[in-house]
Amino acid sequence: MKNSLYILALVLFLWNCKSEDTVLLSENIDLREDRIIRDYLKENNLSAQKTSSGIYYRITKLGSGLRANIGDSIVADYVAKEIYGQIFESSYITKVPQKFRLGARKSPSLAWEEIPSLLTKGEKATFYVPSGLARETGTKNQFFPPQAVIIFEVELTNLVRQ
Repeated sequence: MKNSLYILALVLFLWNCKSEDTVLLSENIDLREDRIIRDYLKENNLSAQKTSSGIYYRITKLGSGLRANIGDSIVADYVAKEIYGQIFESSYITKVPQKFRLGARKSPSLAWEEIPSLLTKGEKATFYVPSGLARETGTKNQFFPPQAVIIFEVELTNLVRQ
């Protein structure tokens, strides 16, 4: 009974939250996660570039050729892990790489719409991704908690220009 009252109070509180409050909460999460990424990079003596969306990345192996564009079909091997090291998915283990057409809304997350466009065929990079971009909007991933910064190690193994 006591738990039911707590849940009811939480629902009423959330129901009464204004959209501005939600925006402020989202901005605070974004700032906190950006700080987590910057601190991680500093602690590990790593330098990275930051995209306008908030993804940080480091090229770890150069590729060649054109960068992926909207409409291109890509194949990429990857490792996905929490920033603290817990691997929760890997195409090297499952032998199932990411395959999709950029811009067709078939990618696993917003980050995956952006990541291939930063790589050339054969190129490998490490991406530090805020939670809002790491998962598809409105989904829950059982392997990592909400508001978790995710590291994707990605190699663009194939690119077919459309």
